[in-house]
Amino acid sequence: MRLVPLSELGYYAPLFGNARPTDITNNPNSLANGGPNITTIINPRDGIPRTGDRSNYTNSESSIVQLGLRGDFDYVDRPWNYDVSLSWSSSSNEQTYQTFHRTRTELAALGLGGPNCTPNGVSDFDWQNHPGPLGGAFPTAWNYYGDGYTQTFFPNYVLTTPESISLGLTSNNQGQGDCMFYNPYLTQFTNPNVANDPELMAWINETVLEQISAIRSLCLMRLLEESYSICEAVLQRLRSELSIAKDKRIPELLQ
Repeated sequence: MRLVPLSELGYYAPLFGNARPTDITNNPNSLANGGPNITTIINPRDGIPRTGDRSNYTNSESSIVQLGLRGDFDYVDRPWNYDVSLSWSSSSNEQTYQTFHRTRTELAALGLGGPNCTPNGVSDFDWQNHPGPLGGAFPTAWNYYGDGYTQTFFPNYVLTTPESISLGLTSNNQGQGDCMFYNPYLTQFTNPNVANDPELMAWINETVLEQISAIRSLCLMRLLEESYSICEAVLQRLRSELSIAKDKRIPELLQ
């Protein structure tokens, strides 16, 4: 069944030396497998049903040290008093959680997922502006809906990357060999033909580490009832993060 042929997987494959796929039997989006058979936007899910045994964790640590020294002495036949105090503190917060790698998830949704899958199409095909029938006399569905699928919500983040869609439209090895589909529908539990492979799910999930640490030290000395700061105060804030949307972006920027 062909509702919108130009949006079918591999429709533009002949332009790049690949035969157009005629029947992808393990596509979870097809009617034969219980899918809606239309282009859809669905958020990826994992761990269904949720058992609460995800590997997310947060580790927080803090410490503080305070030292003081007070006394008196004679110098040049005069009595002197001193009061020295030192304080040092540190804190750290480390969070580890799993999230979906967006490029891998997009490819898996197009049947091109898996650690050993190599899409045989191209990633730079201008599918949004490719001429329609009769030499461009008629527009294509992508002329109307392409901007919606690739709209930029905030800098460096788009809804769906044009490169992934390009690979989906120009490749013809979707769901074949080492290339697998990610199934977002409940048929992943009821139809073995479109069940999600554990290797695929491990491939599209990534572990993200966020770490914030701060170190502060302060040393003060009071001499002859006068306060003098003789130690340097230091505050460091370090943050290293793997961004969830780190690699996609407005089209001109590389990951």
